[in-house]
Amino acid sequence: MSPRSRLLALVATALGVWLARGQLVTTNEAHIVSPVLRVPNVGSRLPRSADPAGSPGMAQLPMRASLEEGLSDPFALPRVVVKAPPPPAPVVIASVQPGPPAPPPAPRVPYRFVGLLSENGKSPSVYLALGEKLIEARSGDVLEGGFQLKSITTKELSFLHQQSNLTVRLAVDGEPL
Repeated sequence: MSPRSRLLALVATALGVWLARGQLVTTNEAHIVSPVLRVPNVGSRLPRSADPAGSPGMAQLPMRASLEEGLSDPFALPRVVVKAPPPPAPVVIASVQPGPPAPPPAPRVPYRFVGLLSENGKSPSVYLALGEKLIEARSGDVLEGGFQLKSITTKELSFLHQQSNLTVRLAVDGEPL
């Protein structure tokens, strides 16, 4: 610590002691202080004739209740009544009636388009391949596998699957012959 720092510390300590000494009450200014109220000598609201030793402020304070009137044990906890929570509401499980079953997916047409023949005055006929077989069919014919040929156009063939009553379409390539 440098000499200058020591000097500053000494001056600060002396100043603190001097200020604290001024705050102390000298014996000629001393007042008797009650445990409840200190009676100042200047600006007091109490009458000057009141005796500080008799605690004139005590007459103005309400008296507290004795310990016997309250709990028998001053350190006992007050009784707290805790209500049980209400029982949970009953769970109602709604039974869902199953709706009608979903319709089965449309079956795949087992035929391949081979060609279309249209003669004058006759309804057009189509040539379809089923595996190695070649089948000639006209509108209204019922084919193997439960397929009925409903309509023939230049763009598609329309089949009705008789078991599921679903319409299935098969694309046609090219124009009729």
